[in-house]
Amino acid sequence: MSYITKPISPASLPTKEAGYITLVYGDKGSGKTTFAIDTADIAQPLWFANFDKDCSALLSQYKGTEIYYERFNPTLNKVQATRECDRLYDMVKAASKVGGVFVIDGAKFMHNMVTEAYLPTKMNDDKAYPKEYGDVNVYHGKLNAALEDSTLWPIYLASATEIWKAMTEGTGLYTYDGWNGLKLAACVALYLFCPGMPQGVKHIPTEAKWPVKYQGQIAESKLDRSLLGSILDNPRFSDIIEACY
Repeated sequence: MSYITKPISPASLPTKEAGYITLVYGDKGSGKTTFAIDTADIAQPLWFANFDKDCSALLSQYKGTEIYYERFNPTLNKVQATRECDRLYDMVKAASKVGGVFVIDGAKFMHNMVTEAYLPTKMNDDKAYPKEYGDVNVYHGKLNAALEDSTLWPIYLASATEIWKAMTEGTGLYTYDGWNGLKLAACVALYLFCPGMPQGVKHIPTEAKWPVKYQGQIAESKLDRSLLGSILDNPRFSDIIEACY
């Protein structure tokens, strides 16, 4: 069967309302989880896939009515990790039918789980980019495609030390460190930090309560490149959507 051309006008193209992946990164205590939970005004419910430490206290501050919460264990053997990967994908597919905000907290730990599931037991260390990584990338691609093709607002949370490296000192600017191609999937990347403490807020006394003043720097904005490097005070997800999407 030959291809039949059927032109359409630009004005008739469907408008993408959601499905843009946002990557939020920063050091411990910089407000990543708080940022992701403060999203009830954008879409509900909140889907929260947790690969990091317990965050029940923060989740209790969610202003929406429903949270779908799943805790994942990335330190597993191959069989268990494969089951967890399937469970995460099933969670995304279920969320896609409902909508809302989908948070993956601990993106690096999630990648460790995917690597355990899909990398062969023995690797050829002489290869810089082993072909065996193909199955790992296929899973990431499948997961990101499911998020992007949905009515969800996906948010990846990751530590700065996990996937970024410092490019300049004192400005908060970071550059990609070649991690999993997540930079290709993220439409917007936001670096969170405490003013005057670019490496995070770990020195703030433990009795300090949110909201603590923090700032965010737009490190990636694929739809509007003029926003790169912009600094936002106490940014909320609604601010990112208004500015970048």
